[in-house]
Amino acid sequence: MSYTLANFIRTSVAATFGSSSTTLQVASSTGLPSPTIAAPMPVILTDAATGLVKEIVYATSISGSNLTVVRAREGTAAQNWNIGDLVNCDPTAGTVATVGSSPFFGLDAGAADTYAVSIPQVTAYTTGLFFGIKIANTNLTTTPTVNVSALGAENIVREDGTAVALGDLPIGGIAWLTYDGTNMQLINPRTAVANRSVFNAGPGVTNTGYIELPGGFIINWGQVDFTLNGTQVSTFAKAFPNKSLSIVWTGTKNSAVFFVSNVELDGTQPSATSLTQCSAVYSGGAVSDNANYICIGY
Repeated sequence: MSYTLANFIRTSVAATFGSSSTTLQVASSTGLPSPTIAAPMPVILTDAATGLVKEIVYATSISGSNLTVVRAREGTAAQNWNIGDLVNCDPTAGTVATVGSSPFFGLDAGAADTYAVSIPQVTAYTTGLFFGIKIANTNLTTTPTVNVSALGAENIVREDGTAVALGDLPIGGIAWLTYDGTNMQLINPRTAVANRSVFNAGPGVTNTGYIELPGGFIINWGQVDFTLNGTQVSTFAKAFPNKSLSIVWTGTKNSAVFFVSNVELDGTQPSATSLTQCSAVYSGGAVSDNANYICIGY
């Protein structure tokens, strides 16, 4: 997170400042910077009588000698402050801890599809807010939400505004999100978006898998094994949402004799089966053999 700091800010409380108030009036505005919600100014309040009572607040805007603040930051508690109590702008543990670290980041404390993260520096949803969250549970729907610092759940969408895909927020992954004023845009979905390619190998990395290409094209590859004459079915690692277009087979080991079925190649609407699997019929005799395929569709 970024902070707004200024040197030699030493002033005092100019009007009684109750524990629930968010407007702090100070005696002098000399040298005060221009903080924002995204880059607040840390302020340390100290009682003038003993110097033992303290509270850290974040000033998010300043108008004259009035500071709009977020109370009880960095583990401190909101207090009642009197005229003459001390107001300083000094580095705090929170500001120092961000040096060299990721600015907005937290651990997911919610459930799958209802993510929640506490980031103390985030006190409001503002357009352009950018943060990371380590996901605790993979999303199981296309309509997940995230609630940052208990500010309310916001929908998570892709950068183009479309719904995320199942598994776009994988367990253990770090999701980077930015607020567009309406939704939280997922910057790094696991599956493909326009102009990105995503590789995802299925069981047996060298034998089965798929690649998603820009424009929605998908390439599946796989292997079928034969021990006797007959049909062997292979399920695609990634089902084609619309159509399977073309498939190429190659035999291995004993140069198997086979033919292919269940893949639509003539430009007509494919059957449901051809979107999820292909099959080959083997007639090479009772000898162990196998065949590999590559299939493209969208």
